[in-house]
Amino acid sequence: MAKRKTADVEFVDDLPLKPKHIPWKDRLEPVYRNPGYWARINTADTPEKAMSQQGNLTSRKVSIPDPEGDWDFASRGCEVFAKYNGTYKRKAPSGRVRRTQRKR
Repeated sequence: MAKRKTADVEFVDDLPLKPKHIPWKDRLEPVYRNPGYWARINTADTPEKAMSQQGNLTSRKVSIPDPEGDWDFASRGCEVFAKYNGTYKRKAPSGRVRRTQRKR
């Protein structure tokens, strides 16, 4: 059996950022603290990158505050916008059925 050498190990608090990495959690924190308002959170280089960023945010592929909350994300041109609507609350079925009359 071959002996393995032990390398020097250094523990770090956070991973270094990837090149051009956007710290979404930090950017979305003010939006999270002010629910109900749209905020421009980024300006991308191209509209395609803005749409990609919006898609990643919508599908929660990046870290955001309260990922289970009710968020809206949108891109317009090269800009990316976010709105936090609060904690998502599911409505319990009331047991009532609302019926409308059909016009004939």
